[in-house]
Amino acid sequence: MLNLLKNLLPQGVAVAGGPIGRREFPGFEVEEQALARAVPKRTHEFRAGRAYARAALSILGTESCGIPVGEHREPIWPLGIVGSITHSNRLSFAIVARSRDFRALGIDIEGDTALDPDLIALVCRPEERARAGACDQDRMDTGKLLFVIKEAFYKSYFPVTGTFLEFQDVSVTIDMHDQSFHAELVQLSKPSLAGYRVIQGRFGNNCGHMVAVVAMPVQQSTASR
Repeated sequence: MLNLLKNLLPQGVAVAGGPIGRREFPGFEVEEQALARAVPKRTHEFRAGRAYARAALSILGTESCGIPVGEHREPIWPLGIVGSITHSNRLSFAIVARSRDFRALGIDIEGDTALDPDLIALVCRPEERARAGACDQDRMDTGKLLFVIKEAFYKSYFPVTGTFLEFQDVSVTIDMHDQSFHAELVQLSKPSLAGYRVIQGRFGNNCGHMVAVVAMPVQQSTASR
């Protein structure tokens, strides 16, 4: 999965991650404050994500530091850094970059089992469901893929705008051939992401997981405005 992510991400974005497993992941005091009432499973996942985030930061040459939790449970990155953290039950990954190079990053990973049928209408817009056949033929459940993509989009969107999104606020067009997507913010009441309403991203499927990433460069094509 790590090699897949390296291929999906542009130059300038550092990635680290791997199994959560049973190993211990020491944390910083500023992080442990967010775990006061957390169950053991959540504690282990949180610490793993922070440890992999520090490993990614070290690739950029950034000194190891605590990564506290914001008011809405978002990671608070060191000055000059943008990033995103994700985990499934078994794996955790973090991506980081310098804010002078990238406006926003987002990553999400989920097991590649099919999306719960009760969630399809919540996650998928009608036009997305109409396009579903092409993806399903490639042995990827479209509902779950759209869920992962929209989660990655949201993780890139919220830190910049401070605005919550619903799944129906975003319409995704998937290109299975080159494992890419366009996510369009169709709810006009929601602010754009740094002036853009269409954001590009990549996705993949490996090790029993689906993953999607958004890496929005500072110099992005004006065609997406």
